Amino acid sequence: MKFIICLSLTLAFASAFVVPEVKDGLGGRISNGDTAKPDQFPYQVGLQFYSGTENNGWCGGSIISNNWILTAAHCTLGSTSVTVKLGSNIRTNPRVTRTAQQKDIIAHPGFTLQNLEHDLAVIKIDRIEYADDIQRVRLPTKASLYSDLVGEKIIVAGWGLNAGGTQPVNLQYAELTVISNAVCQYSFNQYIDPTKLCVSTRGGAESTCEGDSGGALVLASSHVQVGIVSFGSWQGCTAPAPDVSTRVSSYLDWIKETTGVSG
Repeated sequence: MKFIICLSLTLAFASAFVVPEVKDGLGGRISNGDTAKPDQFPYQVGLQFYSGTENNGWCGGSIISNNWILTAAHCTLGSTSVTVKLGSNIRTNPRVTRTAQQKDIIAHPGFTLQNLEHDLAVIKIDRIEYADDIQRVRLPTKASLYSDLVGEKIIVAGWGLNAGGTQPVNLQYAELTVISNAVCQYSFNQYIDPTKLCVSTRGGAESTCEGDSGGALVLASSHVQVGIVSFGSWQGCTAPAPDVSTRVSSYLDWIKETTGVSG
């Protein structure tokens, strides 16, 4: 599941609108990424959402404690349960799974579909044991230390369809660069505020795509999670537009109040 912002088709309207796009119920890909090594991203999880017994979309997420997962709020819309897949780069063969019901899927109370404000959620799961392939990601310790990351290299990972339209077996990842919100506003205007974090896709050469939503953006230098994949351009995953994520440092208080987890 990945949200896209539709801008150029709305010239007759007062503002842009948001359109969800899911391809074949499988999600998307890290466009033109690399294949992850075993245990390279032990905090990465796959999330298969359900509405009743029906497939309600695929997203990524990150382990933030032994019993909490962090993801995007828009991934959880309409879902009554979710299967959390952990401990493997192979999407179809997780080493550990957990199932959470609707009461344990908690979206930020301020989330709005219209402009994707406060696009984050947490999922409570039965306790997991840490191992080489299952580890929590580090969260920022102080918001002020992560307010200006322009020029920093970040890494994002995810599963899904490759450029040829087939589904890769292994987790894919890409290294991108943080850009200023002012630059990002040229593509997404009112959708960009201080709670958003934007990264360059090098003209669409590398980017996140449908199905990567909810995944962690971590600093290449420290592996601290600074973003949660949220949305991109309506023109497609290889369009020359930035990728937009939720800025984790803006929500440290809510995460701690809801889960007890802090950096």
